[in-house]
Amino acid sequence: MGLQNEQTVLLAETTYADLGSAIRGVCQAWCDLNGYSDPFCRDGIWWAFPPNGVMPVRIETVMEEQSQRLVKVGPMTLILFPDGSIYSA
Repeated sequence: MGLQNEQTVLLAETTYADLGSAIRGVCQAWCDLNGYSDPFCRDGIWWAFPPNGVMPVRIETVMEEQSQRLVKVGPMTLILFPDGSIYSA
């Protein structure tokens, strides 16, 4: 997963106590923004129910490349995607 261009807009940085909280927070924020509900992680893969859906889908299959969020975990600043992956250049 790479960023398409330098004009990608990151939402305001949010501070979290630990990486797990950051991943859950980014996933929940993405779900809220896109109408998905009840996100959960099974075997390291994040799933959620689409709008009006009865079967969960893997978030990594439906998120857009511009879905990343800037987060601060302790002294580190990271870019996280809703599926829990970390952006690296």
